[in-house]
Amino acid sequence: MFRGLRNTVCLLACVLVTVSCASMGRDLETPRFSVLGIAVDEIGLFEQRFEVRLRVQNPNDIALPVKGLNLELDIQGEEFARGVSAERFEVPAFGETEFTMRVSTNLVRSATQLSTLFAPGTDEVDYSVDGKVSIDLPFMGSVPFDAEGSVRLTPAPR
Repeated sequence: MFRGLRNTVCLLACVLVTVSCASMGRDLETPRFSVLGIAVDEIGLFEQRFEVRLRVQNPNDIALPVKGLNLELDIQGEEFARGVSAERFEVPAFGETEFTMRVSTNLVRSATQLSTLFAPGTDEVDYSVDGKVSIDLPFMGSVPFDAEGSVRLTPAPR
């Protein structure tokens, strides 16, 4: 009698584990990122900081709770700045969210791009961005992303 009960319990446990793993192992599409604006935050002799306004779109049918991200930003095809953010936010299912993060660069790494950004008449530049976004869902971890386009420069706050 106990043997039959034990076999039934083991069979049910196996079915539950299989169903749970199947539902967690969903194939999620990578969120899409785009740069909406770049503004000067701080200019120093050795380091320059910028605020980058980003939009992230979620093509999935579940909300994506973001717990952080890191990125590298190239301007006009050249490495420009890097940044990390631990700001938490959620991107709704089939929705989008905008957020601002700080990135930093230095004069040695980005002299050419800085001269482009501050050149008279420059109001738009080409960019590419790549990085990883950490999703706070079981078995998700970090998801790589990349994007490119052109972006209008926003004036520095006064």
